[in-house]
Amino acid sequence: MLLWFAILDVVAAAITLACGQSLPFLWCVLAALLIGEGIAFGTFHLFFEDRHAYWEAWKYKFKPDLCSLFNGEYWEDRWAEFKLGLYHTLILLPAIIVFYVLHEKLCS
Repeated sequence: MLLWFAILDVVAAAITLACGQSLPFLWCVLAALLIGEGIAFGTFHLFFEDRHAYWEAWKYKFKPDLCSLFNGEYWEDRWAEFKLGLYHTLILLPAIIVFYVLHEKLCS
């Protein structure tokens, strides 16, 4: 576990030198990514049965609603798009909040 944090420190320092960003900023980004991934992993099966259902929702997202209406899949299309949007909102919103709260605390 200690080796993992040492590797993260080296990577963060390299990114800091390359990008010119401060180290606390990068830790805020890392924390936000970890929170988002944790929520995504934990809530996936609440919205979708399996990966196929997830990709099916993306198919409906890019399929015009008029085509779904003529194919008799209008309400399936709307429900899949709603679940996809809600799932991604529940991932992004807490991650963004964590980023800004940590950024205010560490970088001010």
